Amino acid sequence: LPADPAIPVGEIPAASGVERPFTAELHLLQREARTDVPDALWHTGYGLLFAIYLLLFGAMTACYLRASAPDRGARPAGGTQPAGQTVTAGNGATARPGQEIRA
Repeated sequence: LPADPAIPVGEIPAASGVERPFTAELHLLQREARTDVPDALWHTGYGLLFAIYLLLFGAMTACYLRASAPDRGARPAGGTQPAGQTVTAGNGATARPGQEIRA
């Protein structure tokens, strides 16, 4: 890794022919992470992100539930009409709300 004057660290050269074991390299890979930040700030930030995630998940759930719900304006089974609508059949017969249309 190159030297970084913004975070006072020197260069870490990659020497050829050197074998290194796989280990947790938090100090090396997160060398620009700040250590002077209070833990409460980290927890507040992660809590806020989790709250946003829950809101988005809830919105998506509501959308899926609404899309999968039966259409409220659809004609009920049995040929009856929704309340408040009068319908004329093809043979000229009319039906009041709640009546069946007989062809």
